[in-house]
Amino acid sequence: MVALLAAAIMLTTASVAWAHVVVSPKEAAPANQYQKFAVSVPTKKDIPTTKISVEVPEGFAVTCVQPMPRWQHEFEKNQGVIKAITWSGGKTAPEEFQEFTLQAKTPKDTGEYAWKACQTIEDGSVVP
Repeated sequence: MVALLAAAIMLTTASVAWAHVVVSPKEAAPANQYQKFAVSVPTKKDIPTTKISVEVPEGFAVTCVQPMPRWQHEFEKNQGVIKAITWSGGKTAPEEFQEFTLQAKTPKDTGEYAWKACQTIEDGSVVP
């Protein structure tokens, strides 16, 4: 489931997750500003993906998600702060991908931040 300075301060997000789950953009700018992020989830097995869970890196403040047809989202919160998002109820067929979009305020500090994801397949297997 990650350069730092240019014309503006850049934040780097690592897309550390299984099966090429990717969080983009890889660089978010500037620090302490609102940014749209996309979580791209391909189905790599011969059976559909039915759930995706994403942990929000420390310092990011998720404010909302874009609704997805046939998918429901659920937030895991700690003291009112969204720590993880799970999308379920839909299906992404083999050789297809789904893109889940969220808005978050970027951290005040620049650096590398890892997004972790778990993908659930229709047979019940979970792949981190």
